[in-house]
Amino acid sequence: MPCALFQATYCQRQQDSTQARLAIFHATLTPVSRAAGHSAVGAAAYRAGLRLTDERTGDLHDFSRKAGVLDARMVVPADAPAWTTDIGKVWNAIEAAEVRGNARVGRDFVVALPHELSETARADLARQIAGDIVARYGCVVLAALHAPDARGDQRNFHAHLLMSTRQLGPDGFAQKVRVLDDRQQGPKELAALRSLVADRTNEALTNAGLQTHVDSRSLAARARAAAARGDVEAVADLVREPHRHLGRAATAALRRGERGPKAEENLNISHHNMAFTAASRARAAELWNQQSRAATARPLSLPGARLPSPAKVRIAVAGARGAVEVGRSATGRDARLLNAQATAVQKSLRASAANAALYSAGLQDTARSCDDSLKGYIAALRYSAASAEALRRYLQDAGAMAAVRRALDAREAWEAARATQGAARTARGKAAVKTAQAQRAADEGAKAAPPVWRALSRRQWAEKRRAQRAAVAAAEHGEQGANRAVAQAGSAVAETRRAWEAAEAERRRLVPLPDDGPAQGPFPTPAPDVAPRAPADLVVAGASAAMPSPPRRRPRL
Repeated sequence: MPCALFQATYCQRQQDSTQARLAIFHATLTPVSRAAGHSAVGAAAYRAGLRLTDERTGDLHDFSRKAGVLDARMVVPADAPAWTTDIGKVWNAIEAAEVRGNARVGRDFVVALPHELSETARADLARQIAGDIVARYGCVVLAALHAPDARGDQRNFHAHLLMSTRQLGPDGFAQKVRVLDDRQQGPKELAALRSLVADRTNEALTNAGLQTHVDSRSLAARARAAAARGDVEAVADLVREPHRHLGRAATAALRRGERGPKAEENLNISHHNMAFTAASRARAAELWNQQSRAATARPLSLPGARLPSPAKVRIAVAGARGAVEVGRSATGRDARLLNAQATAVQKSLRASAANAALYSAGLQDTARSCDDSLKGYIAALRYSAASAEALRRYLQDAGAMAAVRRALDAREAWEAARATQGAARTARGKAAVKTAQAQRAADEGAKAAPPVWRALSRRQWAEKRRAQRAAVAAAEHGEQGANRAVAQAGSAVAETRRAWEAAEAERRRLVPLPDDGPAQGPFPTPAPDVAPRAPADLVVAGASAAMPSPPRRRPRL
């Protein structure tokens, strides 16, 4: 029957898609540069798990206790000298060949090795890829196989292929390999390297009799190809956002239990991918069901049996998740419209999630700030834990909460006024010292008045004395301003203290606590406001009396 044929075809596609699953693919190229503080000898020692000395700098790089290094050996051209099998000699020679302080001394090509392969097969695969790199560029490669970290993903078998930046000939290292650094050809060359790794990996998987394979293309490119051939399940799995690479520092922090910004972003991406993949599969299943119902309503012969067209598959998936790259491959005006709408929905969802995360963080910060304020309030009153617990129970009532909030605000205002008063007193002390220094300089200058026959004329001496007197006057003016600031700060402290007393009295009336006493005051006695000194003719605004100063002797000219 046509419907039975359609269902059998759909089930067979699901089975084929499950069996032909993808293995983990990873291939990244990272430069090793002196500009970043890296050393070729240090990089080789770390990847090979060896103890090596950098002959150029004298630094010792000891990674002999590093765990997880399964194998490390040099892969060199056929006409290379015999000494190139020694890891230490090779990478010291590479360091000696570079003279610039910011030179690139190597390239680290990290390749994932399928965990489905045996240990021997993984080692052979890494050496084959290293041999291909040597044949392609004429450089040397340190092939180091690493096992998964004990606290990480146990499938993470990988190889560090540390490449030299110069070609190696019979006489040593020669010209540089520039193609990977070129802005035009570099990305194309890296894509070719990734394709080479994928081909070698698939060949190893096939030889091992495994149904898995790897693909070096991006998720968007693979999704376009799956949509073109009408593979609904593959498109539903591939229309997702790729994760961000964590890097060494973020991975180490995650293993310590610390979740950084990159790890948090990857977690959000995983949640979004799960939701969108489920929606994509639901839309794909709905499309198949529609085709199934249509097949039962009209005659369908075996040669003319048709599955959903690629355009309809792309439209359905684009409607489930706004994948821009997949939607562009669809034909027709409706496909582009649906793709644009899905993209807008996706951006809106991501923006909403980000806003919700910021709002939650803001609520947590506010709750933490309120808790710190309550703790400071209890500590300032010198109350016990019983009063603190009673205060927390009272906060369930709106009126009690408002009274406590007013008391907290008043206490914080009083503390801010006291801090301002302390800063003003410090400034006043500095101004008094400056005035004393200026006056001392003027007094000493008066004692050392030169005779007429000295080189300094009387006019020049008078100008010098006028400058000294002007410095004394300026210092005294600054001291007077500092005295006024101290007086104003004292008035602010008194005013905020009275406000706190009133707010605290209201709080005790509405929110009585076990430690509240009838005669107990909530305020410590402030330190007396003693000024260092001030001019005799200065009366500070707000003070009850003038602040006298010691007599000063005016120098005579």
